[in-house]
Amino acid sequence: MRCGYNLRGLSIREICPECRAPVRATILALVDPKAGELKRLIRPGLTAWGLVVWSGAALVAALGAWVMRLSELSLHWLDVAWSPAWTAWLVVLMTLVSGLGAIVLIRPHAGLGLGPRLRAAGGVLAYAPLVLLIWYLYMEIDAGQAMPMFGAGGPSEDRTLVRLGIGALLAIVILGLRPTARGLAMRSVVVRTGTVDRQSLLALLGAVGIAAAGDVLRLFSGGVRGPVGQALHTGEIVLVAVGSVLVTIGLVGVTIDCLRLRPILQATGVGIADILDDEPKRSRGDR
Repeated sequence: MRCGYNLRGLSIREICPECRAPVRATILALVDPKAGELKRLIRPGLTAWGLVVWSGAALVAALGAWVMRLSELSLHWLDVAWSPAWTAWLVVLMTLVSGLGAIVLIRPHAGLGLGPRLRAAGGVLAYAPLVLLIWYLYMEIDAGQAMPMFGAGGPSEDRTLVRLGIGALLAIVILGLRPTARGLAMRSVVVRTGTVDRQSLLALLGAVGIAAAGDVLRLFSGGVRGPVGQALHTGEIVLVAVGSVLVTIGLVGVTIDCLRLRPILQATGVGIADILDDEPKRSRGDR
């Protein structure tokens, strides 16, 4: 547990000859009581890295979108635009890469029910129209516009509708992939016991809903003028901004969770029987 020394052959009542840590402390730290109940992953390494790619690419796509919006604000306030032309392509490409990484969630291990597999497959398939809508948003609607979001009159109705479509597809992706992703997260003892916080995909879904509420408000407030119209416009901007910030924060949390899970998924869980058997069937490293 402390120094990585191989304790095999020592009594559980002894101490580590290297760092003096009790052997029983190492057993308690490493043993997963449910290790024997968990199905073995078909491709542990591929699944572990697929999760990292799925979450990390989505985060990069979100950050790329922020670069474009912040550059637009800089142009609006300071008359300086600094977003490179390839940023939009980066967002599209990273969304596609995220969808490819999500494929590992369809059937990570044997014994997975038909329902979760179909939901995960639906979530992965939703990436196809999602990539197309993101491409259409940045390459067609925003093309040739210096300030598509913060220009005079605000975003166009077409842009708002496309954003709502993107929000709906993100909801399908999250709800489709959540059961399998949650099952993989439960392979971590510290997650299962609540020792560390875990970013909930439902919280991410809620953030997407907040941003979508701003777009819906935009559609219904387009023809309203005067103080009421101004108040609705302000509320729309606040909802979209808050929702977008929360989505980005949620993606950071999911990416951190996947990075924490990667070594756990690549290693084989150590159970009580593995510790007590004369010839353990499983091991984690040299421990």
